[in-house]
Amino acid sequence: MGCLCSGKTEISLNTNSRPRRRSFDVPYEYENIDISPSLVKTLSFYQVYELEPNPIGGGLHGEIRKCKHRRTQEARVVKIIPKEGQDSDQNNSVLNQVNTLKALDHPNILKMIDFFEAKTEYFLVLEYLEGGDLCDKITSGMSFSEKQACSAMKQILSGVSYMHSRRLVHRDMKPDNILIVNPEESDNFSLKIIDFDLVARCQKGMMLKEIVGTVDYMAPEVFDGNYNEKCDVWSCGVILYTLLDGTLPFTGKNTTALINSIKKGKFPMAGPNWDRISEEAKDLLRKLLTKDPKRRISAHDALSHSWFRATLIEAIDIPSILSKLQFYEASSKLREALISFILNQVMLQSNFSELELAFRAMDLNGDGVISQAELDYYLRKTMGEEEAKAQAEIIMNKVDRDSNGVIDYSEFIRATLGTKAIFSRENIIKTFIMFDQENKGVISREDLIKLVSDQNNIDRELMQEFLREVDPESTGKFEVKDFEEMLMSDTDSIGKFDERLEETMAI
Repeated sequence: MGCLCSGKTEISLNTNSRPRRRSFDVPYEYENIDISPSLVKTLSFYQVYELEPNPIGGGLHGEIRKCKHRRTQEARVVKIIPKEGQDSDQNNSVLNQVNTLKALDHPNILKMIDFFEAKTEYFLVLEYLEGGDLCDKITSGMSFSEKQACSAMKQILSGVSYMHSRRLVHRDMKPDNILIVNPEESDNFSLKIIDFDLVARCQKGMMLKEIVGTVDYMAPEVFDGNYNEKCDVWSCGVILYTLLDGTLPFTGKNTTALINSIKKGKFPMAGPNWDRISEEAKDLLRKLLTKDPKRRISAHDALSHSWFRATLIEAIDIPSILSKLQFYEASSKLREALISFILNQVMLQSNFSELELAFRAMDLNGDGVISQAELDYYLRKTMGEEEAKAQAEIIMNKVDRDSNGVIDYSEFIRATLGTKAIFSRENIIKTFIMFDQENKGVISREDLIKLVSDQNNIDRELMQEFLREVDPESTGKFEVKDFEEMLMSDTDSIGKFDERLEETMAI
C-alpha cells in the first residue's frame, strides 16, 4: 500500500475517543472576522458568488468547488464545510482556521479572500490558481530536476518554518496540499501551501496527542500520539523523496504494514536514479527523515543547509527594488485602508509574481520575512557600510507598518508595487463594484466608514466628518467618478483628516 497522492487516506485513528482540539489564542466571535465587503452588508455566500455544480476536491472536512464573483466575474475556489454532526469545539476549529489564514502573511501560503457563515455550513473563499498541485505533476509523469526539487523544497520549508515560528503545526503536509502558481516557469515557479483543516497550535514544550494526517506522510511519533512541529519536517522529507525519485520512501501491502514501515524509518537510496543525485540532497533528506524527532532537523535550520546555497534566484533587479523601498512613502489612512483591500481582494497572484521572486531573493535565510540585516546586506553592494546601515533603518521604519521589526510579505508588496499600479482604473472600478453589491451604481457613506474604521481602528465620527467634507452635496452616496476622485485627490481634506487622526490617537 502507499500512493503518492493520498488525499483520501486522511485519518483520525482515535475516532472513538476523539480528544478536544486545543483552542487557538484568538477570538471565535463571527463579528471579529472582518475580511470583505460581503460582511459589510451581511450578504450570503450565494448572493455574492455563483457556485459551480461539481466539486474539484475535498477531504475529511468538506468539499472544494470553483465559484465566480457575481459582480466582477473573478474566479475563486470555495471550501464548503457542513455544520451537521460537528460539536461546538469543532465549529470553533473552523473559526480558528479562518483567523489563522487571515493572520498568515507569506508568499508560499495560500491567501483567503472571503468568509461566510450560514445556518448549515461555512464558506471559506480562497484565491484560485490554475496550475494544479504537486501531486498532479508527479502522477502525470512530470520529472523534477534536482535544481527544481531544490527550489520547491526551499519554498515549502520556508512556509513551514514561518508557521512553526508562530507555533502552528500543519499536520497534513503532502503534494496534494501544495499548489503550483506558474508551472510554465521551469525554474522560477512558485508554490502555495493549502488546506489548514488539521492545523494546531503547539506551544514550546507542548506535545500534540491527536492521531491525524495522511498515513504515507505521517511521522513515526504521530502514530504514538506524542509529537510536536517536527512532524511537519518529516512530511517535508517524504515530499522531497517523491520529488527526487518519483516514489514514496515507505510502502506496505496494507495500512498496518505501511505504518510499521514508517515506524522502522528505513528507506532506500540506491540505484541509477540515486547515483545522479548530489550528496547534499541526500544529506538533507536523511536529516528530514531522521526517526528520532529530537535529533531531526528543524524547518528553520534546514533552510541553512548547504544544498540550498546554489538556489539563488536569477534575473532579479535588486537595486531597483531597493530604490522603490527607499522612496516609499505611506499614503493617507483612507488610501492605506483601500490599498489593503485592493491587494487582498482585487489583485490576482499573477500581478505579484516578479515581486514575489524579489522577496524570496532578499529573504536570505528563507524565514518568510525581510529583516533589517538582510536589507543592510544588499544595500552594502551599492553604498558604504555606514550609509547602508542608516538606509536599512530608514526603510524598516517606513515599510514596517505593524512595527514587528521585519518587513512582512504584504508590506513588501505594498511598498514595491507602487500606488499607480494599485490604483489603476481597472482596480478602482473592481473595488467600487465589489462595494456596490446591490448594483445600484453607488456605494454608501456607511459602507466606506465601516471598511476604513474597522480595519484601521479609526474613530467613526472622525471618518464621518471627513466623508462629509469630500461629499459637499451631502448625498451620502458616491458614484464611481466620486470614488476615483476621492482616492486620487491631493486635496487639503485628506491631509487634514490624517492630522486630526493623529491628534485623536495621541489623546
